[in-house]
Parts: sequence; structure tokens; C-alpha cells
Amino acid sequence: MTGASEKHEAKEPVALSPSESGGEKLEGLAAALAMDESTPASPGASILHVTERDLLEAKEVAARFTLEDTKRLMSQVHKQYARDPNFPIEIIHRIEDFLNNDEIFANPEKHEDIIQEMKIQAALITNNSPYAEVRAVVDNHDDPNLPVSTIRAWAMGIFFAVCISFINAFFDVRMPSIYVISTVPQLLAYPLGKFLERVLPDVGFTLFGVRHSLNPGPFNKKEHMLITIMSNVAKSVPYTNYIVWIQVLPQWFNQTWATSVGYQILIALSTNFIGYGLAGLCRRFLVYPAYCVWPSSLVTIALNSAFHDSSSETASVTGPLKSVWKMSRLRFFAWAFFLMFVYFWFPNYIFAALSYFSWMAWIAPNNATLANLTGGWTGLGLNPLPTFDWNIITYMVDPLMVPFFSTFNYFLGAFFSMFIVLAIWYTNTVTMSPLFIDEKGIFDAKKYEAYSPPFLSAGNVVVYMFFFAVYSATVAYGYLYHRHEIMLGLRDFWRSVKRSWSRLVKKTNNTDSDDEEDVDLLDVHNRLMRAYKEVPEWWYTICLLLAIGVGMAGIAAWPTNTTPWVVLYGIALCLVFVVPIGIIAAMTGVQVTLNVIAEFIGGVWVEGNAIAMCFFKSYGYVTCAHALSFTADLKLAHYLKIAPRFTFWAQMVPTLISTFISVAVLQYQVHIDKICTQEAPFRFTCPGPNTFFTAAVFWGTVGPRKIWGVGGIYSATLIGFPFGAALVVLFYWLSKKWPKYAIIRNAHPVVMMNGALAWAPYNLIYIWPAVPVAAFSWLYLKKRFLGFWSKYNFVTSAAFSCAIAISGIVIFFALQIWDIELSWWGNNAPYEGCDGSGTCGLLQLPEVDKSKSTAGTLPVFEEQSGGGTPFESLRGRMDTGLLQGIKDMNLTSMTPVQEKILCASDWRKDYLVQSKTGTGKTIAFLLPALHNLVSDKTLDRSKVGLLILAPTRELAEQIQDECNKLITKVSPQIYCHLAVGGKKRASQLRRFMESPAPTIVVATPGRLDDWLQEDDVRQKFSQLRCLILDEADRMLDAGFAPDIRRILARLPPKSTAKWQGMCFSATLPPDVKDLVSIVLEAEHVTISTINPNEAPTIETVPQMVIPVPSLEDVLPTLHSFLSCARVDANGQLKAIIFCSTARYAGLLYHVFGHTGGAAPPKLGVWQMHSRMSQAARTKTIEEFKEAKSGWLFASDVVGRGMDIPDVNLIVQVGLPSDADQYVHRVGRTGRAGKTGRAVMILPPEEMWFVKQNPQFPIKNNGPFTHPKAATWPSVQIINTALSKIPTQTKEQTYLAMLGWVKTFMRRYGFDGPKFVDYTSRFAFSIGCESIPEIPSRVIQQANLKPFVSLFKKYRERYRDGRKPGLEDPAEQKAPGESSKPSGEKPKKAGDNKRDKERDKMKGKDGNRRNKNKQRTENKETRKRPGEQIGGPAPKKPKV
Repeated sequence: MTGASEKHEAKEPVALSPSESGGEKLEGLAAALAMDESTPASPGASILHVTERDLLEAKEVAARFTLEDTKRLMSQVHKQYARDPNFPIEIIHRIEDFLNNDEIFANPEKHEDIIQEMKIQAALITNNSPYAEVRAVVDNHDDPNLPVSTIRAWAMGIFFAVCISFINAFFDVRMPSIYVISTVPQLLAYPLGKFLERVLPDVGFTLFGVRHSLNPGPFNKKEHMLITIMSNVAKSVPYTNYIVWIQVLPQWFNQTWATSVGYQILIALSTNFIGYGLAGLCRRFLVYPAYCVWPSSLVTIALNSAFHDSSSETASVTGPLKSVWKMSRLRFFAWAFFLMFVYFWFPNYIFAALSYFSWMAWIAPNNATLANLTGGWTGLGLNPLPTFDWNIITYMVDPLMVPFFSTFNYFLGAFFSMFIVLAIWYTNTVTMSPLFIDEKGIFDAKKYEAYSPPFLSAGNVVVYMFFFAVYSATVAYGYLYHRHEIMLGLRDFWRSVKRSWSRLVKKTNNTDSDDEEDVDLLDVHNRLMRAYKEVPEWWYTICLLLAIGVGMAGIAAWPTNTTPWVVLYGIALCLVFVVPIGIIAAMTGVQVTLNVIAEFIGGVWVEGNAIAMCFFKSYGYVTCAHALSFTADLKLAHYLKIAPRFTFWAQMVPTLISTFISVAVLQYQVHIDKICTQEAPFRFTCPGPNTFFTAAVFWGTVGPRKIWGVGGIYSATLIGFPFGAALVVLFYWLSKKWPKYAIIRNAHPVVMMNGALAWAPYNLIYIWPAVPVAAFSWLYLKKRFLGFWSKYNFVTSAAFSCAIAISGIVIFFALQIWDIELSWWGNNAPYEGCDGSGTCGLLQLPEVDKSKSTAGTLPVFEEQSGGGTPFESLRGRMDTGLLQGIKDMNLTSMTPVQEKILCASDWRKDYLVQSKTGTGKTIAFLLPALHNLVSDKTLDRSKVGLLILAPTRELAEQIQDECNKLITKVSPQIYCHLAVGGKKRASQLRRFMESPAPTIVVATPGRLDDWLQEDDVRQKFSQLRCLILDEADRMLDAGFAPDIRRILARLPPKSTAKWQGMCFSATLPPDVKDLVSIVLEAEHVTISTINPNEAPTIETVPQMVIPVPSLEDVLPTLHSFLSCARVDANGQLKAIIFCSTARYAGLLYHVFGHTGGAAPPKLGVWQMHSRMSQAARTKTIEEFKEAKSGWLFASDVVGRGMDIPDVNLIVQVGLPSDADQYVHRVGRTGRAGKTGRAVMILPPEEMWFVKQNPQFPIKNNGPFTHPKAATWPSVQIINTALSKIPTQTKEQTYLAMLGWVKTFMRRYGFDGPKFVDYTSRFAFSIGCESIPEIPSRVIQQANLKPFVSLFKKYRERYRDGRKPGLEDPAEQKAPGESSKPSGEKPKKAGDNKRDKERDKMKGKDGNRRNKNKQRTENKETRKRPGEQIGGPAPKKPKV
């Protein structure tokens, strides 16, 4: 796009003539300054806050204004800028004097000076910007024919976008990370553009009447800015990458499905593009108004102008000390860049004490009070001279970029809130003193668990209180101070919509409102942009709708356990805050973030679901953040007069490219071995994802209710909400009462409260140093040397920022990446003493006896006897490296099971140990086995000496984790390898085969059986010394017996290899004894930590069954029964409700918990099932153990190995898998001599279990009755609760039940139609509106292909709302209600067709148990150990 360069100005060029303008003082001075700005400033220029060059230009325009024009314009100016702290208050006072003096308009000839001044001020505002900082860098002229969207601009822009996106994404998980800001591409683009200008030929093509050339002429400022915008939008990593990190990695949620490329791309595209739609729709509020300055944009423009604007570079300006500066901005930038580049080597590498100059703390390094108050590293930073590092000075606010009033307000907020921090800390409010003032990763939460629940630091408490305050303050500020501007924007938006409608639908060009619009467009830049076609609103609307669509598709198509409507929640939250936050950011340079309010609302809404909370946070927070970031870029283009449509595509295309690049980098990195661990290569320890996971657990798993709810320890901080709004109202009232008081006018309550958010982990050294710098720049230089300030201020900021970025990258790649460090006092001083070590709190954490907990296992229960022997007693007998590992794990004393094994005389014998889960048995078998291994000098370390088999992947990972901790100090080094399902077979096997010392293997039977089919792998096991079976009974229950027998057949025979065997099991059924005979010698040692005198629970607990007429009556009966039982127990009911599947347990948790609210208020409700991580299960059990009452909805993961005290009721609403599982379920109550009872609630189709198991004393007392049953409308309560549950959750429960019933079809006595009928009625019983579709993967996994046609028929038959078993939808009954007309007697069980079919089932299977058949069924439906039928089990969060 080439063409003549012809100036398009806001006015026609007019030669200045003294006779054309009044005011002799201004007139004469203007003529004198036409050639040289070094002349001292005139009184007129000083009063008007304008440079002489701008004054000359303004006078030309002012000569054309009439007195009436001036009065009208000044009235509008006063209305719009009277409360604007960026607008000089002296000008406001003079405007008020002008407007309120009727004498001026009655006798204008007597007031020529003030009239002339007002005309010039009106000219400045209409022909330039009202703000000196904008006039300093933004040109008020434009050339519409200047080439912008050129081939070279797009090539360079995409190149830099690709580079910056790749670098930032690749090093995002590194510690320390490398982050390239957009200033770097802006700096590099200029020499590259000038190079292409010289070497490229002027060849091209014409498209749609526009010529596109490789070299359209000189590389200009608009091309340069377009490239900068492209780089800027591509620099950020998609926020959803952090969700994927914590989903995928095994140390967090281990949701391997999240590695799907499609899933990652959809959610990344959604969060990246959703902000564009809102940014475009907010243009009239945040881009077009002149008061929306966007200070950050001015620095970018200043750097751009330094490269390209030579017209204003020749004039000299007067500086401090009567100096005259003729240096061009480009040369000044080069010098400033060079000096800062060199200087930054000192605080960043050579002399670190310059960064944290805690000279006051160094006077007495061990003085805790002095360090906590004045220290810069872990203290409050109360230090008048705290740093000489420009990076720290500008960390919170850039004092050269942000107006002084913003910097000072920010400091005031931090300073005054410091006293609140001190008060909370020193008074030890809510036991905070053991924690340090600021959290820099010092506090070890694991060490604190045994002492008390984790508390927030004093700094964090203050931060959260002011976060709550700043949100209410933002809304209040937007309404009170800017409602007029917001209404103007709304009217403008509505007019735009009407015009678009007229043009697109009515085919007319409606311009009736143009004149009305011009009244509001006082800004010259808005008028200049009229030369370009605006981006239609529907472009941004389509972008917004597409982003919403792909986001909802990504959330719904994968098992995120999140409602897709979360996307709309993010938009709704953004719509409330985006305009007031944007106005505040545009005027002050300080932005309010929505992360805490998004986490707060999301955590309440989806309590206990960390991933769902993360999506709430992403769409609630990122939507607004992106909208404001893109809006700032639109303002950049607006200032540079870049066509809006060019800007639109310059944002869209690089964002699309950067999204795919970031996802590609993520796909590579998630497969890096040991990523996000301390052993990760390239220092990829993932500080960002670690913090994100912590927030997910804190807000999602723990949830705001426990912390800020009724009785919560920090509920008092909620006072921030009313406090924030009240403070804004107070300042608004003060400004109305004393409008001319400068201090009140410049006070900004929102910025003040934002300053209070700096605490934890930052302190005053990141804020205070900016104040004197800002005062020097904005109060001294700007007021006394405006020309000098206008020319060099923003260039200095840009130069220093670029220098720090480039210098930091050079230092990193040249020295730090190779671990080349300088060790001397100047680099060590900041990290020594109380301040550097952070070890001088008010109180010390007490020493905690760690012997009662074992890492990686469930909580320890009370043993019958024994335990307490110190591990140190093994010194001289145990390998010293292993003892050091025990010490590093903070274990001091043995549990009973550990004591019985470790104190035995011979560790090489075979052991059969009967011990419950969570008793420390992992350490019990690892220590002797590892000691034997290390002390065996004949073992080839390249062979496997120790093999441990576990039933689940989670348990195997825990064993490996503890093993790695024990062998850390063992010499020579040995390695522990993992062989489990759910992970890539090839990579696991390769690491194992290539390991120099694969001495230990922890495996699940299925994966190890697969490995041993290869000859090379079997050779690795040829010198096996020990085989351990952990939780042997659980392995048999999971159907692993055939796998274990095949494994034993492929290992060296025990008779010849003489390897040691150990078996651990909570119970010893016949199956376990059969297996033990293969693994153990006949003369093995038997150890039990279970009291043999304890009577079997199954014989002492009263048991009963409550029959219900149909499936739809199960949940209402459950609600009624639990409610009545709670009344009978005087509120002290502690019940476990067992369900057949994990999904069903999770559904009932939501029905009775906070989502559905079916449980009584304030009653504790928990869930426990295999779809939760081990850490989440541990947390749940700990809480439920401590609770005096509450309801736990669980699958059979609670059925064995957990001793939960005071459980007085067991309810089963889903059949157990077999009689043994029934025993384990009932065994959770009536323990240790306490009372309890067990109840089953069964529909007719499940009553066969009672009949087939007469050995259990289960009484059938008929349907449930209770005197107080009518107190609760259970049917209505359950229906209401189910309506609140997301459809996806109910559909997943239905799919899981399909797999369950399919597995036990023969026991149910079902053929195909009965199976489909039963499961369809189950879908309606849990609130599904129709029979859900069955995904193809479920059809394959559960072998449902023979029933697909039946499901289709049922789905078509009942799609109109009719439910199975009913002839007409009008006759449908609510759960628990009779379907007969009022007054008729309900049918008895057995009267209807289903009862007759059920009666035919009697006696089919009898009490016979076909073991081979059951194992075949289990094997058929089992995909991996530990998974539920119907798909992989995503983990819940660790705590």
C-alpha cells in the first residue's frame, strides 16, 4: 500500500500572525520561541501546562473560536475533567472562574486575557490532548496514506510473535523463568526493518485495488507499531496451560486424558480469544475517551517515536541546572540503554546487596525485631534507602510511566496497611506468629500438619481483606466518579448498534446521530481516526461467540467434572468489572485483578472440585485481564492512527499462532521425565504450576466456606467488602464538600487499597523507592522543565526497561545457566542473618513426634499394643544410609508393625503379616528388604534384586516415593523403578532397561506381566533376592490372581533361587492363603497387629433391609431414613453411605452437600471414592475421623483397612460386589465395643442379595416407617437437589452404573431388555431428563454392543418425557409417590409386571459362587487396577 505522504491534520495549516491573536504576553513570546525552545518558559505556558511548541500550534486554532464556542467547550471540559486527577487542578480552577463570572460574557473587552487563555485551553483539548504526558509522545497529525499492513510488517510481526511465544512458553516452567517482554521485539524490529528497507526490491502485486509491495518505501512508525502489537499479544502463555499442568502430572491430579491435543487447543483458544470480543465491545468506554490515557502505552510510543520522529528532534530544550539539551531522543535512548545495561550487571550478578540493601538489618544481623521491621528479604522493608536496583524500583509501578498521584496513593495504601500487618503479627491473632510475616516458600506445611491446621501469614490475611475491599471499591468508584462517562459510552454503543442494524438490515446509511456524536468527541485523535473504517461490532461479537463455543466444547467433551456454563460465568463477572477496572487502569496505570474474587466465587460454587474451580478462575479472571490487555493495544493503535481493521487482524492472527505454539511446547514438556520435580532437567521445576496447584487446593479442595464461612478462622476479613465501598463513598463526599482541596482531589481510594495488596511476598522495598523517583520526574522536572520532561521522560523508561530485559537475558545465558556464580560478601549479605534466613519468627514451631504418621499412607489408627521403639536402636545393625533416610523423613519411633518386624532376629526369613492399611507397613517391609539388598555383595546391580507388587497404581507410586526417600543416602547408588498402568509403556520400559542399577521394581501385576513377556526383561530378574506382595487380599479382589501366577511362573523358581517372600494383607481369606503357599516357605513367620480377641463385627451389628417399591424411591427413602436417624441420635449421627460406583458416591455427595443442599444445614458431608487422589482421600478420612457427626458417601475404597471411630450407622444404597465386601462394609461400625447398625435400601431388582446370603442376619421389617418421617418432604427435597446437579455429572453416574450392572447381569437375572429397562429407570431416578447417549468408548469398554439397538429403542420411546414402565407421561409419578389416582390403594410389591419378573429370578443362582466366572467378568471390565468401570478415574486434588 504505497502512496504520497500528505499530512492529514486536525486543522488546516495557518501561518501565525500577531494581529490574529490577542494577549500581548503570549503573542510576543510565541514569536520569540518559534525557532528555539531553550528560551525560558513563558507565564502563559506555565499556567497552561504546555510546551512552547504546543502553545504556538494551539494559538492558531484559538484565533478561530468565538466566545460562545469557548464557553460551550469549557462547560464540557469541566464536566468531564473536574474530578480527573491527571488534569491540572489549576486549570480547573481557572475554568470555574471563567464560567462563573458573568461579567466576562457581559463585557468581554475587559477580560481579554482570561478569554484568550480559555480559547487556547479549548484549542489544546480539541486540537491535541488535554494531558501533557500524552502531548509529549503522541502526534496530533496523521498521514492516512502511510503504508501499514505491509508484507514486511506481517512477516516481521509473525516472526517475532513466533519467537516470543516459543521462548516464553518453553521457559515458563523454569526456575528462574525467562520472560521476554514486547519491548525486546520492538527494539529489534527497527534495525531489521531498516535492513529490509534497503535490501528488498519494490516488487509486488495488486489485490482489491491495493498494491502490496515487498518494499513500499521507508520503514515507518505505523509498521513498527503494528509489529509491536503482534509481539505483545503473543507474549503470554495461555492461562489454561496451568490447568493442564496440574491435571496431567502424576504428583498432582494425574488425569492423563488431559494430554489430549484437542482438549488443550480448545480451552486455550477460548481463553485467549474471549477477551478480544469484550475488548472490542468496550472500545467506547476505554479507548475513545481522552481521559483513558493508558500510561503503559506512552512508554511504548516514546520508544517508537525515538526511532522515527525526526521533525521534533532538532529543537533544543532547557534542563536542570540551566543546561540545554540538543540530543535526539534516539541518541538519548542509546546512551540510557547502554548505561543501564552495564549497571544492571552489578545488582543482578556482581553485587546483589545493591538489590536488597538492608543496611539497617546488617547492623545487627541476629536482631529479630530489626530484621522483621527493616529487612528487605523477609521483613517489612521499612528502610529509607532500600535498593539501588531499577528492576525492584519499578517492580510494582514504573515511576516514570505512572502519574505521581498513582505512585503515591499506591505507597500510602501499602504503608498504612503495614500497621495492620504488624498488629496481627505481634498480637499473634489466630495463632499466626509461628508463620513469618511474608511467605517466600520458607514455611513447610508438611511439618506443620501434625501441629495444627495451616494458617495464613499476617501479610496474606491483610492482602485478602483488601482484595475483598478493592472489588467493592472498584464498582462503587466506577459508579460515583464515572457514571457520566459510562452513560456516554453506553449511548455511543447503542447508536453504533442502531447504525449497524440500519446498514446491514435496512440497507441504509443512517448518519442522523453523527452531529450528536461529535459533541462528545472532543479528542483530536478520535476525529483523525474517522479517516479509517471502524471494525463492526459484529466482528467482535462473532469472535466472542466462537470463543464461548470452543470453550464450552472443550469442557463438555472431556471429563473435566465442570459445567460448560462456567464460560458464561466468566463473561458475566467480566461485564461487571471490566469498565470500572479499565477506567482506573487507563487513568492511573494500576490495574485491579479479579483472581481472588473468581477463586472465591468458584470455590463456593464448586466446593471440593479443584479443577472446576480452576476453570471458574480462568474464565472469571483471564477474560477481564485479556480484555484490558487487548484494549491497551487498541489504544496504542488509536494513538498511532493505525486503521482499526488492520489492528483487528494484527491481534487475531498472532494470537492464533501463539496458541498453537504454546500447546505444542506444552505437549513436548509434559512428557519430559521428572518434569516439575526437584530432579527435573533444565531446572524445569514449575514454580508457576506449583503455585497454581496450591491455589487450586486452597480454593477448590479446602474451599472458601471452611476459611471464610460461618465460624471460619478468617471470616472477619470479609469486612473488606463493606469497608471498600464505604471508603470510596467517604472520599466522594469529601471531594464534593471540598472540591478545590488538592489532596482530596488526588486521593484515589482504589489505588490505595491496591497498594495494600503488595504484602506477601513483597514489601515496602518494592514500593517506596518509586516515590522519590516519581516526585523528581512528575513534580520537579515536569513542572519546571516541561520541554525536557516531554522529550526524555518516557524514552528513559523505555531505555531502562529494554536494558534490564536484554542484560538479564545475556547474564543468564552467559553465566547463570552454567552455574557460574560470584561468592563474596556483596552477594551473600542479603541472604544472611535473620532477614536472609527468615528463621527469626516471634515463636518457634514445636517439635512434633512424627512416628505416628507415615508419608504416603492413610492416617495411622491406634494399635492394640507395642510400638515406640526408636529407629536409632537399629544403628550398628541397619545400613547407615537407610538410617539417614529415616532421619530425613522425620521418623523417630516405630509403629507396632514396624517394631515386630524390625526387632526380629532374622530379616531374611519369609513373613506373613496381617496388618491394616495405614499402620506404617511400607517402612516395615522396605527397611529389611533394602538392608538385605545393600549388604548383598554378590548381587549384580544391573539386575533386579527387590520386586514389590501392589494392587493399584496409586499405592505403587506411594511405595516408590518412600523407597526413593530411604535410598537417597545409600552408597553405591541404586534406583527404584515403577511399572504401572496408566503411563506410557515404552518410556517406562526404556528407562528401566537403560538404568545402570535397576535394583528395585515396584509394579502392578498387570503391567509387570506384560513386561515379563520379553526375554530381555526376564533376564533382568534372574538374580531376584526378595518378592513382596502388598495388600494381597485387595489384589485378589481386583482379579489379579492369574496375573500373579503368570509372574511367578516367569521368575526364577523359589525352590532354586531361594528368594525371600513377604506378604501383607488385612484379611486372610482362603484365596490369600492359597497364594501365600506359592510365595512363602512353609516355615514362614506370621505376624499380626490385629487383636485376635475382637469379635467379628458381622455377628454383633444389627442388620436390616428396607425394601422400596422402585428405583425412584431409593433416594427419597434414603433422605427420610437419614433424617429420622439423625433425630433419634440427637444429632450425633455419624454415617457412611456405601454406593456401588465412585460416580454414584460423588453424585450423592453433591445431592446432599452444598450443591443440592438435601442434607440438614451445617451438617458435615464428605465423599470418598477411587476417583479422588490419595492425598484427597487422606484429608477426607482425617476430617471424618475428627468429626463427631456427619455423612460420608463412599465407594468400597472405605470398605477395608480404615479404622474410623464412632461410626454408628452404615447404609448401603448400592449392592456390594460380593459377600466379603458386604462384611467389610458392615465392619466399619460397631468397633471397639461401641454400638452401630447396618441398613440396606434395596429396590425389588436387588432383593436377591438378601435371599442369596442367608448367613447374614439381615432382617426385613418391610417399608420404612417412622413417626417423624412426615416432617421432611423427602420427595420434593430430592427432586429439587437433583435439579441443581449438572447434567454431565448425572450422565457420568448413569454410564458408571451401566458398567456395574453389566458386570453382574447374571446375578441380577437380567436378559437384554431387563438390563436396558433397569438402567434406563436408574437414569430417571437420578434426575436425568432423558436416557443419556452412550459414548462409543463406553460401549467398547463395557461390551454393550449387543444392547445398542435396545438402548436406541428405549431412548426413542421415552424421549417425550415418558418414563419406562408407564403407559402415559401424564401418569408419571414422582419418586416415592404412588402412581395410582388419589384414594386408590397403591400396588404391593409383586403385583406389577416387574415384580413378577423379579419373582422368576428366585433360586437362579442360589448361594452358589462361581469364582472362575467372577474373575473372568472382573478381567473383562477391568482396564487398569484402581479404575472404575466406564473409563479412567481422574484424581481429586492433593492437600
